[in-house]
Amino acid sequence: MLSDTLEFSFYDLDVEVEKFYQMPIEVFQEECGSMDQFRLKASKVLHQLLSMKGNVVIAGTPSGFTDSYLKTYQKFKNKGDLISIYLHDYPENIMKRLTFYDKNSQPIQLKLDARKKKRYLQSIYEDYYYFHGSYLNTDIQIDISELNLPNIPLVIIEKIHLFSGPEMA
Repeated sequence: MLSDTLEFSFYDLDVEVEKFYQMPIEVFQEECGSMDQFRLKASKVLHQLLSMKGNVVIAGTPSGFTDSYLKTYQKFKNKGDLISIYLHDYPENIMKRLTFYDKNSQPIQLKLDARKKKRYLQSIYEDYYYFHGSYLNTDIQIDISELNLPNIPLVIIEKIHLFSGPEMA
């Protein structure tokens, strides 16, 4: 939605990693042996995306501002116009938007009973608390927990203007 509003190209980092390494993300993660190794290799794809000419929106993961991802971002941040944004939402809202994929990155339908919902919600909370410190590495933090979906791009653009001036967005 944001990239459409801004008329920027949009890239999902996980999808681009799959394309680059020519395998589903879960298979690639297993092949890497550890999440640190995965992020190190995936940061090469982030490097390529950040090297592109023109304006882009890149969607990342909760771990997007840790380790090799952060180092890659910082290299480019020092060179020019680049803004990182963390969108905060309630875990319960995130839970409602969860989509599931099989090992080959194909969407699947999962029926979640109360026990599974509780387990997934707990996992979302754990990710939030584990990666919370890394979110502070972003230039802008925006709470979208009370916003309607169509309003989110407009709020992001407003925050970008406040951060860097209207010429950036």
